Amino acid sequence: NSLQNLPGQILLNQIPINRVNSTKFLGLYIDERLNWNTHLIYLNKLVSRNAGVIYKLKSFFPRNILIMLYSTIILPHLNYGILAWGSSARINIDKILLTQKRILRCIFGCNSRTHSNPLFLESKILKIDDLFSMNLGIMMYKLNKNEIPPVLEFLFKKNNEIHNYLTRQRNMYHLPKTRLRLLQNTFVYKGPKFWNSLNFMLKQIPGFYTFKRKLKLDLISKYSGDE
Repeated sequence: NSLQNLPGQILLNQIPINRVNSTKFLGLYIDERLNWNTHLIYLNKLVSRNAGVIYKLKSFFPRNILIMLYSTIILPHLNYGILAWGSSARINIDKILLTQKRILRCIFGCNSRTHSNPLFLESKILKIDDLFSMNLGIMMYKLNKNEIPPVLEFLFKKNNEIHNYLTRQRNMYHLPKTRLRLLQNTFVYKGPKFWNSLNFMLKQIPGFYTFKRKLKLDLISKYSGDE
């Protein structure tokens, strides 16, 4: 594993750089194994702490205000950097999902055994996995409209840029062939894969905000079960 075979000491201008388990950069904790565990533990604690405000106010404000409060003090933290960490270790993602469920049960005044899907559906709040998908869709939509930074555009290619075969998939995005789980879990791989899976008509929507709204509705429509 290349991450385990780093040199013992790295010098910058002849000054040794201390090795640490993790470091905070632009609000994200990057750990030495690049698995985002440190950041997700921090994020879950932050979200849980902010949820305390909702717990304290649930008896004083109606449900719609509590949902707005969720969008103000919880959602921005979940969205921040999600393209980087959104497909990391399942155990940490599930912990954030459990925190989301606890918050929604609080908002709706339900007990801990209440099925959460109807609560996500009624509140129009996305689960953490679907929030990741939402951000992937937005990124790929902007890529198609040439609205992402040029420095990122070279990371994505369509099949017709790879070969000239007249196939039905020629206008889909090319998925890089790799067995490395590290690459398969990045937005460089996940983004094209998710975009290719979307309904053709959804991808053709000309307006960004209409696309965003319909994509969210599509993701939320899955919450019809009794999970």
